[in-house]
Amino acid sequence: MTTKHTPTPWDALGHSVLETLSGKLIARTPDYTTTAEEDAAHIVRCVNSHDALVEQVERLIRIAQAAWQRSTAYTGSEDWRVIEQEARATLKAANK
Repeated sequence: MTTKHTPTPWDALGHSVLETLSGKLIARTPDYTTTAEEDAAHIVRCVNSHDALVEQVERLIRIAQAAWQRSTAYTGSEDWRVIEQEARATLKAANK
């Protein structure tokens, strides 16, 4: 994915989302909600883990493909095919 965004990692401070290195404000969750701080923390966890999760799903796809190609009908080959297909769908959703 080539979309540019503020470099990670990001931090949450109260209901604000900040770039870690510069302290630049990226976003604020509405402070009139009861979950503003939790929402900001959730955004930060999602953003900071996104690239690593995408890499691991891509790795899982490669492993599932190889296992599926090496397996026979008696060793769970269809399970590997399903894992590969579901991982591809997950990766597609993550990269929208």
